[in-house]
Amino acid sequence: MLARAGSFRHRLGGTVDLPLLVPSFTSKGFRTYRPADQTTPLSQVNRALEIVGGSLQESLLLSAYDLHHGHFDRPERHFAAASLVFIDSGGYELSPVPDAFDGRYFEYRPKEFSLDDYVAVLRRLTRIEPPLPLAITNFDSATRNTPILEQIDAAQSLFEQFPRCAHIFLLKPHTETGSRIHVDEVLANAQRLHPFDAIGLTEDELGKNLLEKLNLVGGIRLALDDAGIQSPIHIFGGLDPLTTPLFFFAGAQIFDGVSWLHYSYHGGHAVRPEAYGVLELGIESPLDHVLGLSCDNNIAVLRRLATALREFALDDSRDFAVFGENEGVFKKAYGTMSAKIRALGRG
Repeated sequence: MLARAGSFRHRLGGTVDLPLLVPSFTSKGFRTYRPADQTTPLSQVNRALEIVGGSLQESLLLSAYDLHHGHFDRPERHFAAASLVFIDSGGYELSPVPDAFDGRYFEYRPKEFSLDDYVAVLRRLTRIEPPLPLAITNFDSATRNTPILEQIDAAQSLFEQFPRCAHIFLLKPHTETGSRIHVDEVLANAQRLHPFDAIGLTEDELGKNLLEKLNLVGGIRLALDDAGIQSPIHIFGGLDPLTTPLFFFAGAQIFDGVSWLHYSYHGGHAVRPEAYGVLELGIESPLDHVLGLSCDNNIAVLRRLATALREFALDDSRDFAVFGENEGVFKKAYGTMSAKIRALGRG
């Protein structure tokens, strides 16, 4: 069975249960606002961080790009309560491709952000006392389209500078293999992946459709298992109440994303915040009130989903009833995956 529970032990000694669903915060795809008492504009997402930041005891993810450019108001205030603080290297924010959630296209022009800037952010964060349980990624923007061995060497060179952080190797496709990662390439270089605490994959780069993506994740999980690598697979950008369990069935264990900022989770689905307001508060409720309630609700939904995934993995009977209103949906999807994904049969 590829779906599995487990734990992630940080190099500072702390441990968190897997699977782990990580709420991400990013400025990309959102407008800015200027607080009355500040001269620097902040991302709209700063409001979400203020609402839920103090209650995120499991984990959260922020981009070093946003920390460098000051898009949030003293976000480090919210780090101390979390068991894991993921710091992404800014590849998502540096991509000029605009975010298109809800069909709303904002003109997006990324600001400058270099490897030196990333290192400076990490050095500042690692000086905080007591030490933060940081989980950092490689600077994948600099190694995009390069062979996997070059990506590994660059990642190790960076990680050696921060030995007390957890190290997540975010693997990227390169020009010789096209727009997707290949299982054979991972298997051929598996021994070089042993030092990393997690293997990261970007959801958008896994294939042309969902089944192809799930098949690839399952194949990579088996390739890692065959090489004796128990490091969890971390799906970047794959956080959703319907698709996250499918990637978990395929062998991934850590998930992050921003859908929880763009949508409201209701009845096992993601709906527009305006629709959530109609369902929960009525049509007269101010949108700011709806959005605040939605943030709190979405975090609670993610916690419950993480628990359901863990219960499913620990139950040999594979009881889909733990998924409540989506029991039938996931049972049917798992049946399709079992028939179509060869790795699932082996797992």
